[in-house]
Amino acid sequence: MAPTSASRAQLLQALRRVLRPVVKVLIRAGIRFDEFSELARGVYVESALRDGVDHVKKPTRARVSMATGVSRHQVDYYVENEGALPVADPTLTNILTEVLQKWHTDPQYVGPYGIPLELEFEVPGGSRCIRN
Repeated sequence: MAPTSASRAQLLQALRRVLRPVVKVLIRAGIRFDEFSELARGVYVESALRDGVDHVKKPTRARVSMATGVSRHQVDYYVENEGALPVADPTLTNILTEVLQKWHTDPQYVGPYGIPLELEFEVPGGSRCIRN
């Protein structure tokens, strides 16, 4: 179902509002427009391939090209080159997120009124400990 012109205009306005702070960060980080547009093109292709196009489970490259406005040649490039889109090196972010989530929600680590208890780094005997 294609959006109406009014809803399309609203969506584009919302996108503009979302992009302004993102572009501000990109400019400060020294990322040029050509780098951003190349990334956006790849994300369009990646999303169309992963999420499907027109409710088709496995879209063809030609259908992805038509739906995204990205040339067939460029769609082929992103499909055939796994490293075409930048990937960040793995970090400990997932572990840190899990620790913080448990610390703030697990009854073993939360005190009265939902305030997280202080954690000891090394405590023998099974007390509350980060390495538990």
